[in-house]
Amino acid sequence: MVTLYGALAADHLVFNSHWNRQSFLAGVAELLHKMPDQVPAGLVARLEAKACVVPVPLQAAEHQLKTLPPFSPEQPLEIVWNHRWEFDKGPDLLLALIEAIPADLPLRWHIVGQGFRSQPVEFAAIKQQLAGRLGSWGFCVDEEAYRGILAQSHIVLSTAWHDFQGLAVLEAASLGAVPLVPNGLAYPEWFSAHYCYGSREDFLRRDKAALAASAAVQIVAYGEGRQALKPVDTRCLQWPQLKPVYVQLLNALSQSH
Repeated sequence: MVTLYGALAADHLVFNSHWNRQSFLAGVAELLHKMPDQVPAGLVARLEAKACVVPVPLQAAEHQLKTLPPFSPEQPLEIVWNHRWEFDKGPDLLLALIEAIPADLPLRWHIVGQGFRSQPVEFAAIKQQLAGRLGSWGFCVDEEAYRGILAQSHIVLSTAWHDFQGLAVLEAASLGAVPLVPNGLAYPEWFSAHYCYGSREDFLRRDKAALAASAAVQIVAYGEGRQALKPVDTRCLQWPQLKPVYVQLLNALSQSH
């Protein structure tokens, strides 16, 4: 209700993805449907009319032209998972995926992100499963060191159940990592179907087994060279390209007052 009141009072509503915008409007419609009476007509239409989508910009970076190497013990495929260590980022799906991938494949994993006092129990199991195959683990205090991990990684993996834009994945993709993301949330807005695993139905059902199997197949295909994917060009989401959009939006807001 607080978010709804704020949206009704605002002159402009700006969402960082179409998925965020649509999920908000659908959520408002569902909430209002539960109200017993005194709901003004046309509220959702009023909100929709003043809503637009402007992504949070990425830091400017040169477009990287990395290629995925074939499986080799001398040059393992580097995979980074870079999210907050909380339930909504899917540590349960990450664990299922790790368990679905043959343990003898030459992979090096980087499990990085901000942890908190209370962590999902899956992380202890993940660390045990990846014994001998771990590169980086935990929170990177130094920004340059963190960006170095992203830049050296061949694949950036998301197992999130909740993400409005997917900035962590987009930042890694801007440094040349090939995204491997669930077929849901905002990810299909940024990446073609080749980079998405599972189906939308699997994602909505939270079918961990189906999603993990699909992602495992793609990782094996990447490493065997059967699906050579290029890094994604994220320059359209970087600050130099988005700055004029923000300037136009802020100018429109100042002129309306």
